Amino acid sequence: MTTAAQKRGNVKLEKTPRPVVVAVDGSAASTAAAAWAAVDAALRHLPVTLAYVAPRWRGGGREAQTILSDAEAVVRTAVGDEVSVETRRLRGRPVAALTKLTLEADRLVIGFRGTGVLGPGLLGPVTEGVLHHARCPVAVVHAGPRDDPNVNRLPVLVGVDGSASSAVALALAFEEARLRATSLVAIHVVDDGALGPARSTNMLQAALEPCLRDNPGVEAHSSLVSGDPSTELINRAGSAQLVVIGNRGRGGLARTMLGSVSSAVVAWVDAPVLVARDVVPAPE
Repeated sequence: MTTAAQKRGNVKLEKTPRPVVVAVDGSAASTAAAAWAAVDAALRHLPVTLAYVAPRWRGGGREAQTILSDAEAVVRTAVGDEVSVETRRLRGRPVAALTKLTLEADRLVIGFRGTGVLGPGLLGPVTEGVLHHARCPVAVVHAGPRDDPNVNRLPVLVGVDGSASSAVALALAFEEARLRATSLVAIHVVDDGALGPARSTNMLQAALEPCLRDNPGVEAHSSLVSGDPSTELINRAGSAQLVVIGNRGRGGLARTMLGSVSSAVVAWVDAPVLVARDVVPAPE
């Protein structure tokens, strides 16, 4: 109900926070995603929405409730009552249903098995579809624990290539490092045919300056490396607690497309990967 004071404009209505949405399906990968999302939401003081998508042809009411209840237990084990939890049971095509949820989400978290009928290193149709069409950042969490017991002390790794997408990723990576009270490592892979070493150095410094100014407490390290961008990020990801990348690079791909570097990093890296978005794709 709207009060008279609200109608007069004397009361400032608080904006409802966007939730961290987690896609759950009962797999080990989605369990890992729920646990990671719980901690992530607690860092941001945001609620969690657990979403289960059932095909239209399948009933699955009891199965859905069990999966959602188990996922909520995972969240409570991870952070207790620090976050509020909502469960959503949806029907339809997973990519379409999850993409719709991203319209009102702070971010979407999905689990990634990394093996199966497609083999290791290949994105499944749901993961790829969501990464193509999501309207918010998407975190991809792999099943299984990390080997490093001190993983939470590791830095946030981000790739910088001078594109608008990587600028958004860099700002997001600084935010992640600040919230996680850790350092940041930014790398740029030198392409002699594009910028060259000298211009690459200037580009990297220019990209870092506003982020350093806005996040004075974050210890940041940057470096230029030679090689293939995907390979260099993948090789360094084992020493990071989180990898942040843009959804596309300098190639000028269509705004609903996922860049080849981003696809490779998501598929091959064991660390959670947060894919930033520099543009909002048009609804289909």
